[in-house]
Amino acid sequence: MSTTLLGCPDNQVTFNWQNSGTGWYIQVSTDPAFPQSNSYIKWVSGLTTYTGPANFVLQSDGITLLDHFLSNTTYYWRIYYGSGNYTTTYSFTTLNCAPQVNLVADPETICNGENSVLTASGADTYEWSHGLGSGNTKTVSPATTTTYTVTGTSGSQSSTTSITITVNQIPSLIVSATPNELCLGGSSILNVSGANSYIWSNGLGSNSTVNVTPSTSTIYSVTGTTNDCSSSATIFVEVLQPPTIGTATINTNIICQNDTITLTLSNYSINDILQWQMSTNGIEWFNIPSANVSPFNYPVTATGNVYFTAQITNNCGSVLSNILTILSNPIPNTPIINQIDSNPIILQSNAPIGNQWYKNNNPIPGATNQTYIVTDNGTYHTIVTINGCSSLPSNQITINNVGINDYSDDEIFIYPNPAQDIIYIQSNTPIIEANIINNLGQLVATSELSNFIEVHNLSNGIYQLIIKTNDNIVVKPILISK
Repeated sequence: MSTTLLGCPDNQVTFNWQNSGTGWYIQVSTDPAFPQSNSYIKWVSGLTTYTGPANFVLQSDGITLLDHFLSNTTYYWRIYYGSGNYTTTYSFTTLNCAPQVNLVADPETICNGENSVLTASGADTYEWSHGLGSGNTKTVSPATTTTYTVTGTSGSQSSTTSITITVNQIPSLIVSATPNELCLGGSSILNVSGANSYIWSNGLGSNSTVNVTPSTSTIYSVTGTTNDCSSSATIFVEVLQPPTIGTATINTNIICQNDTITLTLSNYSINDILQWQMSTNGIEWFNIPSANVSPFNYPVTATGNVYFTAQITNNCGSVLSNILTILSNPIPNTPIINQIDSNPIILQSNAPIGNQWYKNNNPIPGATNQTYIVTDNGTYHTIVTINGCSSLPSNQITINNVGINDYSDDEIFIYPNPAQDIIYIQSNTPIIEANIINNLGQLVATSELSNFIEVHNLSNGIYQLIIKTNDNIVVKPILISK
């Protein structure tokens, strides 16, 4: 058995032996005891020569390859020829060769942020650049293109090799939408830059500029790629819905001028702008200042038919609600009262209708005529009410000289008293006028230039008969009893 050293740089060895057989293998180790954890074998059935260390595997696992013979190192070898039999152990010492260091990267080109695995082989020990330390395998993640160097040493000999990791930068995408806020049915142009090629979401294709018409607010994404490095970005396109008007209601339909009404709008798009409007003819409308909420209280100063509507506005247009109509009745003018007669005392309002007379600030029941005959001392005024709307109180007149003696005269005689149908009047002087008033001061019967007055239409009760002659006025109480 013999060995032939083939020399540097590979330090290969040719093993020679006589005879051959099935199941034979060469066993090589740096330990003459040939432990399986430090022994490499190569099956050589039918051979008498072999050049290694190609295809020698670690005996303990049958997988790990013997990469190379170490420089200037003594190896022991023998041949197993079956049945537990080994030949005599021989040895050889390798030459002191500089190692052939091989360096590979997986992959050699990466994107910024990715990793590459560097693997060195062909030497016994390794020292790396960039502070990576020792060992035959290193994982690196450079931010820019970087050259790594490794020095391999076998025995006293060393050699150095290097490899460059090319780093491609991740593209930085700039995405825009013009406009990024649109109304339902509108379009937006999406544009992207910063890469060489693009793929959009939503099936929009690969152009850098695309046109979209979303029906709802949508987030679009795009992936850009340069030199096999990709990044993604998104853009939001907001779709504004048209305003929703809802239903307008009012708390009343008939008011008095200056009364406050409450306008309410329900089921409208509350994030939009609300504006209440008013019109006095239903054609020309104007905005009510600061009327932007619901419910809204509004004092109505206009009179007659007054119209209201609500306008809802956003960037996609405006809509008007249903029209509300109210009748605003005017406040009657403040009445003025005067005393127009002294016998009897008669007060008169300048308002022909709607009067309610007051005595000492208390309403006089049934005293609603334009005039009022005063039968008691007190302070009087009137308030005019038309269509449920009341004026301010009139001026006041104080009466303090009412007395039955002022109206009495024994020369006048009336009969019958009590009466049913007719009252007769006897007087020494001609009678100009006779009037009957009730306890409310209302004129209920009258007669001119006559000595009788009909009372058949009067109800039972006590009345005052006022008789006017040329030179006097006489008041007599009468009783109607049927």
